[in-house]
Amino acid sequence: MIGDRMHDIDAAKAVGATSIWVDYGHGSAKERDRAEPDYICASIEELGVLLNSI
Repeated sequence: MIGDRMHDIDAAKAVGATSIWVDYGHGSAKERDRAEPDYICASIEELGVLLNSI
Protein backbone atom coordinates (compact mmCIF):
# COMPACT_ATOMS: atom_id res chain seq x y z
CA MET A 1 0.00 0.00 0.00
CA ILE A 2 1.26 3.46 -0.88
CA GLY A 3 0.47 6.35 1.42
CA ASP A 4 1.51 9.65 2.90
CA ARG A 5 -0.17 9.50 6.32
CA MET A 6 0.21 7.29 9.36
CA HIS A 7 -3.26 5.75 8.94
CA ASP A 8 -2.25 4.53 5.46
CA ILE A 9 0.75 2.68 6.88
CA ASP A 10 -1.28 1.37 9.81
CA ALA A 11 -3.89 0.00 7.39
CA ALA A 12 -1.21 -1.80 5.38
CA LYS A 13 0.22 -3.35 8.53
CA ALA A 14 -3.25 -4.43 9.68
CA VAL A 15 -3.73 -6.59 6.59
CA GLY A 16 -0.12 -7.74 6.24
CA ALA A 17 0.61 -5.64 3.15
CA THR A 18 3.91 -3.98 2.29
CA SER A 19 3.83 -0.28 3.17
CA ILE A 20 5.42 2.47 1.10
CA TRP A 21 5.57 6.03 2.40
CA VAL A 22 5.81 8.84 -0.15
CA ASP A 23 7.56 11.96 1.11
CA TYR A 24 5.93 14.15 -1.54
CA GLY A 25 2.49 13.79 0.09
CA HIS A 26 0.84 15.48 3.06
CA GLY A 27 2.48 13.73 6.02
CA SER A 28 5.46 15.12 7.91
CA ALA A 29 8.84 13.47 8.46
CA LYS A 30 7.93 13.08 12.14
CA GLU A 31 4.73 11.24 11.24
CA ARG A 32 6.66 9.09 8.73
CA ASP A 33 9.18 8.09 11.36
CA ARG A 34 6.44 7.14 13.83
CA ALA A 35 4.64 5.09 11.17
CA GLU A 36 7.70 2.92 10.42
CA PRO A 37 6.84 2.04 6.80
CA ASP A 38 8.61 -0.78 4.97
CA TYR A 39 9.88 1.61 2.30
CA ILE A 40 10.21 5.39 1.87
CA CYS A 41 10.23 7.18 -1.49
CA ALA A 42 11.21 10.81 -1.87
CA SER A 43 9.86 11.23 -5.41
CA ILE A 44 7.49 9.70 -7.94
CA GLU A 45 10.52 8.56 -9.91
CA GLU A 46 11.92 6.76 -6.88
CA LEU A 47 8.53 5.14 -6.33
CA GLY A 48 8.54 3.83 -9.90
CA VAL A 49 11.98 2.30 -9.44
CA LEU A 50 10.91 0.69 -6.16
CA LEU A 51 7.70 -0.74 -7.61
CA ASN A 52 9.65 -2.30 -10.47
CA SER A 53 12.06 -3.91 -8.03
CA ILE A 54 9.68 -5.51 -5.50
